[in-house]
Amino acid sequence: MGFFPEVKKPRVFYLQIENPENNLSILAENVRQISQQIITLPDDKPFRPHLTVARIKTRLPDPPEPEKLNEEITKTNLSAWVANEFYLMASNLTPTGPIYSVRQVFSLK
Repeated sequence: MGFFPEVKKPRVFYLQIENPENNLSILAENVRQISQQIITLPDDKPFRPHLTVARIKTRLPDPPEPEKLNEEITKTNLSAWVANEFYLMASNLTPTGPIYSVRQVFSLK
């Protein structure tokens, strides 16, 4: 569990994904290499597999305390689950916010 870019100025609240076989990192690197053949990527940040739980649009007057938030999350039943597919999404940025659409669905079986 954590925040991007940092806990004092949170923009994204996420849950870290356990990736013991490193499959997601391998997939991300393959996507990055293919993408670089088509476009110039702006950065080379390390891939951190995560599940975005919330996006924070406005600055919070009192940023959440990670310990208290972790307590609340621990109380919630977040059972382990296995992804059977993933979606390639497109985001069209508009003045009123992004519009997301599914470009393709990939099976992980």
